Amino acid sequence: MTKKEGHTRTLKLTRYPKTSQHLTEIAHYFEISRSLALQVVLACEHGVFSRKGRLRRFEPTTNEEAAVHFWHHYEKEEEEKLVEILKQQEIYYTGLVKNAIASFHTKMTKGQINTYKKEFVHYVPIGFVRRK
Repeated sequence: MTKKEGHTRTLKLTRYPKTSQHLTEIAHYFEISRSLALQVVLACEHGVFSRKGRLRRFEPTTNEEAAVHFWHHYEKEEEEKLVEILKQQEIYYTGLVKNAIASFHTKMTKGQINTYKKEFVHYVPIGFVRRK
């Protein structure tokens, strides 16, 4: 068995219900899974890409439930970029993600998200997001 290059980061949003709710709203708005929504948020806000998972739609049956644990694997180059951002801003991963989710949610509610942007299309193909 070979060791994966890079680093896996864990995010626990149990203590942050508002952030978790914002993430759920983002996922619902774009009709993608919460985990994928988090990947899109970090890519759009900070240009950091984690390994792509399955492309899944938001499941309306779990609309009231907020996801609280996420695991994303970053390749070595992306992890170095992420560590550099964390050092520059002098915050931890959870703080960085909370700020990114809040910023992305604000842009989303104002209609300022470009779904053709390179960072967005990396995870969600053009045409997957239905027009609102």
